[in-house]
Amino acid sequence: MGLRDLVSKKGDSTPRRLDDSFLGFHREMNNLFSDFFRDFYDMEPASNLAVDVHETEKEVQVTVELPGIDEKDLDLTLEKDSLTIKGEKKQESEQKEGNYHRIERSYGSFQRTIALPCEVEDEKAEATYKKGVLYIKLPKKKSAAQEKKRISVKSN
Repeated sequence: MGLRDLVSKKGDSTPRRLDDSFLGFHREMNNLFSDFFRDFYDMEPASNLAVDVHETEKEVQVTVELPGIDEKDLDLTLEKDSLTIKGEKKQESEQKEGNYHRIERSYGSFQRTIALPCEVEDEKAEATYKKGVLYIKLPKKKSAAQEKKRISVKSN
């Protein structure tokens, strides 16, 4: 049977794999650290941001979910073949009750660069932010639309 021999606990007739307990431990440790840092920073890493890039004949549309971010804390940079989105989340809560006064502050920043499928007209780019979702419209350069060529596939 090799490395995946089945073993059972003393007095237990249910077989289980030897590595199940280690995988479970690994999973629990990952969850513990994820929960700790999520609660501490309350901000997702940039790689986990929900980003959709959609290309039409005339434009590239980018949608990014950024809950809890103010539009004044967003910075968009457009280069020849990429779009960079930077942001910072600043959160402060204050609570006064009875004999105590508590103030909590948390900060988190992110940066995400998205490769664009073609060149766009940067002077005509538009961005709107509504209810935690950033919508970006990037009109294609006319030369980019003309450069596309179809390649026919032949079978033997």
